[in-house]
Amino acid sequence: MLKKTNLVKGNPKIMKRLAIAAVIVVLLALGSLLAVRRVYNDSLKPVSNSQKYATVTIPLGSSLEDITNLLEQNSLIRSGWALQRYARNQDVQDKFKAGTYLLKPSQSIQEIVDVLTQGKVETNEFTIVPGERIAEVRADLINQGYDEATVDEALNPNTYRDHPVLADMPSE
Repeated sequence: MLKKTNLVKGNPKIMKRLAIAAVIVVLLALGSLLAVRRVYNDSLKPVSNSQKYATVTIPLGSSLEDITNLLEQNSLIRSGWALQRYARNQDVQDKFKAGTYLLKPSQSIQEIVDVLTQGKVETNEFTIVPGERIAEVRADLINQGYDEATVDEALNPNTYRDHPVLADMPSE
């Protein structure tokens, strides 16, 4: 009869190689985990420091994937998967509210998720400070995210010349 020998137990070279291989596998797994965590954390950061608003409309019934695609298309987030992971970690994936929102690329994913889950929709409020010149009002409107051509058209006095409210206005 042949004796069974355990090659692994009896051979210190094989044991050493297996130990080294196990350490390498553990180090690679740990390194991969740290790399994924870093990429995730970087993806949560704002896209830029731009303060220019973008108007985003989330339709009723939009899924989390639909919302992340919309935000990516508007260059408001770095990564859709990071927003989805963040929303699931915070247990808010089903709490996004439909509506029209003003968002900035300088907002982090956390800030954007807060706005979208609390329903802080765009209100279109704008205050014209008494004494402001028309050029200052124009600049303020453009800084609020309104299109330059639309602002110029809205501030053109010829647009309102025949308006009933201005019927008693003296002619120039």
